[in-house]
Amino acid sequence: MCVPGFRSSSNQDRFITNDGTVCIENVNANCHLDNVCIAANINKTLTKIRSIKEPVALLQEVYRNSVTDLSPTDIIT
Repeated sequence: MCVPGFRSSSNQDRFITNDGTVCIENVNANCHLDNVCIAANINKTLTKIRSIKEPVALLQEVYRNSVTDLSPTDIIT
């Protein structure tokens, strides 16, 4: 089974481990219209970046290695 927020690539609730099935994140195409969805995604992003020890250094490296100028939105997505 996949963790909450993910579904199997075969759309089966249960599958056999190592059968080639992978878990894919459920993406809400209309999330930008739903405040609850927006808040959930912000919280998920904050949870992911809290573990980064030196976020400024990481962002500077991303910027240096980019071919074109990046907006703040480009960097966090």
